[in-house]
Amino acid sequence: TGVQTCALPIWLMTLTWVGGEQGALKGELGVLGEQGQRCSLSPELDAHCNCQGSHVECVNLTTTSGFLTTPTGLSRSLASSVTSLHLLNSKIKCLNLHDFSALINLRELKVSGSNIQRFCKQEHQRHKQGRVGLDHLETLDLSQNKISNINQRLWFPALRSLNLSSNHLTNLPPTLPNHLEVLDLSYNRLSESTEKEAFSAFSSTLQFINLQGN
Repeated sequence: TGVQTCALPIWLMTLTWVGGEQGALKGELGVLGEQGQRCSLSPELDAHCNCQGSHVECVNLTTTSGFLTTPTGLSRSLASSVTSLHLLNSKIKCLNLHDFSALINLRELKVSGSNIQRFCKQEHQRHKQGRVGLDHLETLDLSQNKISNINQRLWFPALRSLNLSSNHLTNLPPTLPNHLEVLDLSYNRLSESTEKEAFSAFSSTLQFINLQGN
């Protein structure tokens, strides 16, 4: 029946770290990490992250380089088992998606409320050369950041849902997957002509698009 405009839910939490051997993330909707445990990651990550099966959740990070598979980084067994990764309330000014390429089965990546202003320069170069990876990524959530411009392709073969809400975008990214089903561009700084461009570019595949608050 065509594209529907709807307000997609954006879940906001106030997260605090609860000490103890296991550690937990506690929010307004309850304790997120009650069943979780430390992930045995690199020292720079372990104090900030909890694991629940194939889901990893981290807060207050300043870098994402520790997710690369290195002698001091993510173990290969853990890297292959993670399908969902949430990074919340961090201070990552420059996002490098290649840092997550070791997570070969990653299907959901959320980097939200983390002060991201742009993509790293090396990230742009890797996209041009087609060397980013993340071939199984279905959901990418970069909401609640400070991104004003996206110069590189956000082209992942399995991507179905892209959330860029509550950023500072004035234009659409130059190349988006033509198989997107959900696109959230709400609460940016898009012009009316850009909104129309979004409709026309993805009308054949989109099931939901959110342009509220522009």
